[in-house]
Amino acid sequence: MSRHERLFERSLARFEEGRRNRILGVWFQYVPEDLRFDDVKVGPSQSIAQVVGMALEFDEKLVRFYEHMARNVSDYEETRAFFEALAEQEKQEKAQLEVNAEMIKEL
Repeated sequence: MSRHERLFERSLARFEEGRRNRILGVWFQYVPEDLRFDDVKVGPSQSIAQVVGMALEFDEKLVRFYEHMARNVSDYEETRAFFEALAEQEKQEKAQLEVNAEMIKEL
């Protein structure tokens, strides 16, 4: 989770101050139910494979969430571009996690 928070912070920091405030000022009334994150819980008894699986599921939910948000802010170009960039970055992070997970399996 902290990895995603750092990614979001870096992405937001790339925008100049005025644009950042406009992006943060956009309000969304509804978030689709299938994009909720409260069902992703990690416990101490879970295997590495289970934790990696949940991380990949979480990454996929974030990609879908960012893509959904980008599609639904067509009137706000800067905000749409921001969510598109987040979706792309998240796809790259997910791909890297998949590579790392394969390397762990081989150990």
